[in-house]
Amino acid sequence: MGNLIAVDALSNSASNNSPNDLCCDYPTHTDADAIYAASIERRSNKKEEETPDSFYLSQVAPAVQASGLDEWIDEARSADPDSDTALGVMIKVHKLTVDLFGKDNRSLASNCLHFHVPGLFYILDSRAEKAMGALIGSLGKAGRPTTSGDPKYCGFVAKCGLLKSRCETEFGIRLSPRKLDNLLLAAL
Repeated sequence: MGNLIAVDALSNSASNNSPNDLCCDYPTHTDADAIYAASIERRSNKKEEETPDSFYLSQVAPAVQASGLDEWIDEARSADPDSDTALGVMIKVHKLTVDLFGKDNRSLASNCLHFHVPGLFYILDSRAEKAMGALIGSLGKAGRPTTSGDPKYCGFVAKCGLLKSRCETEFGIRLSPRKLDNLLLAAL
């Protein structure tokens, strides 16, 4: 097995850009020496006996190499985030990636996709979900996308859309998925 480059995406501000750098340096997932996983420390469902490297080396790396992840990411990159089709592409590609990594690893899926296509994908993990829960009550009810996909991510994306829209209309602030993630983390 080749190298697995592991990064804690949010342990400090200096490392916050590391997943972006890795996605630029290693944009495909076919070369065993260039397989990596982002935000190990944000993964809350690891087993006690599992080291971060063991999970990624034994489960993620081989599955990613054999998958169509690069094609899915290419499809997402070709979607204009402001287009009518972007939501459908986001939900579809996220669902395929969750199916690849397993339902319990939707955070890994959303992180992977976010750092490859930062203008399209939102990061859904327990911290973002907790912060969104605290913020969304004052914003009103978010409708769910009619696109089929991972139900939890669909609901989160709807809430992100509501928060993003509210920030634009009330404050004139346009939030990218990255800025929205930073806002949610700051709200904790």
